[in-house]
Amino acid sequence: MPLEMLGILKLATQYSIDPVRKVIQRSLFEAWPQTLKDWDDQRDQISRAAIQCTRPGAGGKLHGKYLDEMFPEPAAALHLSVECNIWQIVPCALYQLALIDPQDQWGYADEAHLRAGKRSARWELLDTPVLSRAELGR
Repeated sequence: MPLEMLGILKLATQYSIDPVRKVIQRSLFEAWPQTLKDWDDQRDQISRAAIQCTRPGAGGKLHGKYLDEMFPEPAAALHLSVECNIWQIVPCALYQLALIDPQDQWGYADEAHLRAGKRSARWELLDTPVLSRAELGR
């Protein structure tokens, strides 16, 4: 969702269209936990989904979706947060990004990777300072 909303959010920010900005922010805050308990809950949810995706006969999917399709993608969220000054989602997105191997590039993950219940990220969206922070989290 972050990349789809980036253009609208940038315009809403630039032209001070606060109602639109607030709706988008609210959906981002729902996708990215704000408390440690909520972070843990999301991590557990991702772990349970990964286990379900890797069970025999699942083909790497749960309810017809790969793990990457079920949860928000952290690099895009970080990119959006920097572009639009939405810093509240940064800690959780950095945490999630630190759990993803930098070799696992969004859109280039092969079938075996997806069937293994692994996640990928849009690493190309991140600049050096954000990448450095993600590496510190590893």
